Amino acid sequence: MSPGGKLQVSAAELDVLRVLWEEGPATLREVHQQVADRHAYTTVQTMLNRLVEKGLVRRDRRSRPARYRAKVAQDRVIQHYLSLMLNKVCNSPAPLVLRLLRNETFTAEELAEIKRLVEETGPP
Repeated sequence: MSPGGKLQVSAAELDVLRVLWEEGPATLREVHQQVADRHAYTTVQTMLNRLVEKGLVRRDRRSRPARYRAKVAQDRVIQHYLSLMLNKVCNSPAPLVLRLLRNETFTAEELAEIKRLVEETGPP
């Protein structure tokens, strides 16, 4: 996939992908149940069809009703958007990381992982 191509998804498409990443394979109805407060049934259907066309979601028609599965890993989409952010806003990842650490809430496990990564990749 090209850097700006198929990984470029709308907010509604991200809502649908998020369901598939968190819940695993699901039917249209199951996906809609998770996002019904934000999107109509037909909107979810359109988003799933677009994601299939982009190659980001696989539709398994062997089961009835059809089940949808994310083909792209969440980490890959995160990396794509972080790269866009870094290229457009920052010259270095430091401002982005510092902003996140100052303004967001992390679990103890997430903080431990952040600390481990800093120790692994930090200066000698």
